[in-house]
Amino acid sequence: MARVAAAWLEEHGHDGWMLADDAGPLGLTELVEHARPEREPLSELSEEQEEELVSDPRLFLVAVLPGAVLANMVIVRLADTHYLQARLALFYYPLFALQVGIAASWLWEWRRKTAWALMIPVFLLSSVNLGRNINLWIASEWWFDPGTYIVLDYLKKTYEEEHRTEPYSLDTHHVMQNSLDFHLTLDPRGYGRYAKLVQWHGLQEPKGDTDFYYAVSTNEVEKIMDRYEYVLWIPRGSFVLLRKKKTDAPSPQSR
Repeated sequence: MARVAAAWLEEHGHDGWMLADDAGPLGLTELVEHARPEREPLSELSEEQEEELVSDPRLFLVAVLPGAVLANMVIVRLADTHYLQARLALFYYPLFALQVGIAASWLWEWRRKTAWALMIPVFLLSSVNLGRNINLWIASEWWFDPGTYIVLDYLKKTYEEEHRTEPYSLDTHHVMQNSLDFHLTLDPRGYGRYAKLVQWHGLQEPKGDTDFYYAVSTNEVEKIMDRYEYVLWIPRGSFVLLRKKKTDAPSPQSR
């Protein structure tokens, strides 16, 4: 402050000092105002732009995602509930995409060149990520379901080719039981005519007493391979369908 005042006095010379002295407090106030550095605005936006931003309905849309996340966390803490499962939390993705689009529109309105410089890398990285991770075959939460219809269609085809009148007996790893039971019981395509699933059971070793066994992997059925053979491999996975060997087929030990 002293240096600024000295510079002002040097610029105005003796007359400036006399002006400040003769004017009394008013002159001193002027001297202080000249000596005070100009304050930089808190934002680069003008007052009109700030008012426009506050009244912009997109501001509410931007607040939706953090509001939803915060509400979810509060509910978990207050109600002692679990966090959203992956399939229920999918609604976060469109909210996030909406905010990226709003950010792009704001940048375009205020800094067009900057908008291109910032958003092009975002879109390129998003496209690369989508290309590397796009998956129309399996969901992480239902990793055991991709082969359900493949197995059922195979049983239907085999049933018709062999002109059977009774459904096959079918057992499976317990994680696939719910899906198979649903389609064998409720599917309008009538898969229940072709196979009958064993009663629900938890995790257990294959008993080897059914016509077909649907396994998660070959490791699961190593102990019953003397009675079964592979008839169907599910693409893009380790799942296999086994069929019980016919009684007249030679066993591996006799070959």
